[in-house]
Amino acid sequence: MSTTRQIGDLGEQMAADYLTRQGYTIIARNYYAAHNEIDIIARYEAYICFVEVKTRRTSEAAKYGRPAAAVSYTKQKRLIAAAEKYLRQNPGCGQPRLDVIEVYLPDGIPEPERAERIVHMPGAFYRR
Repeated sequence: MSTTRQIGDLGEQMAADYLTRQGYTIIARNYYAAHNEIDIIARYEAYICFVEVKTRRTSEAAKYGRPAAAVSYTKQKRLIAAAEKYLRQNPGCGQPRLDVIEVYLPDGIPEPERAERIVHMPGAFYRR
């Protein structure tokens, strides 16, 4: 497990599994709207959740900071644009919410089977 894309894919799968265990229904993965992508779209109670997943090895988080810090204002604007397009295509699908999930992978394991830690931040940001 060495490429950034492979680590990202693994983190997204772990996040989707986590959400499912928490009672969320996964609606879509890797939804594209123009050049913007939403990692996971899920339903939870009255919410339609647009989830950005950020994955890092534990040692990388210690060196570079929390994965959620990588969700810049520019990235947030792109996610909001993609979410708005989804909502236009699927009116009445629920109250929108923008979440971030941090996935921390253990160090030294080439292909970990589970995350060391998952942090879910419901409503992590909003349209300004």
